[in-house]
Amino acid sequence: MSTKIYNAYKFNGKTPQLINILKDIRIKYQIDQMDKLIRFKDYVFKKEYFKFLDNDYTMVDLMNHYLGDLLLSDILEREMQICHNTPINISSSSVVYFYDNDIYIQFFGLDEKYLQDYKDLLIDFHYQNQTDMSNYNWYEEDWQNMTEERQKELENDWNNRKNIWENIITNNDNFSESGLIFNFHPVDYKLTMFCNDLLNKIKNNIYETIN
Repeated sequence: MSTKIYNAYKFNGKTPQLINILKDIRIKYQIDQMDKLIRFKDYVFKKEYFKFLDNDYTMVDLMNHYLGDLLLSDILEREMQICHNTPINISSSSVVYFYDNDIYIQFFGLDEKYLQDYKDLLIDFHYQNQTDMSNYNWYEEDWQNMTEERQKELENDWNNRKNIWENIITNNDNFSESGLIFNFHPVDYKLTMFCNDLLNKIKNNIYETIN
């Protein structure tokens, strides 16, 4: 199993409630990503990097291209697949795991700000087996001054996390093979629709500026 389980939580609620939360996050995330991409409307997509392009393009150029939304969709899809850390990589997702009648969730590429409204339902459940346990607040608690009861409580919690994650991620499977993926970025035809809306917003903004 992976020794690093970051951005992981135990969900203190029911499955339908979680699905609604993930849908709400997806809406907010895509609005923010569209706003971000608009700010990078002059970002140059080089044809030597994107082999399917016949020229260098910006989003402003693609705005006037008859296949602009499709080309932009291919560009964003490529960046998400390669996982390059660029302004146009909008990839973000989560994996939901089910174990022993409980629900666990891990986020990938998602800023913590999107989770703030759900902190009462998302209980930290990260785990790293290459470090000392870190399931307590280092700034508010001092191990040397803790009671034995508190130390034992933290140790038991850390060992419980280890046991659960070893049962969730088994046989050297990766995260996506152990749970259900929920994407926050648009996929398939919705990515093309997203790109179409994006280019139209850029076009309208430019025209409004001109007028």
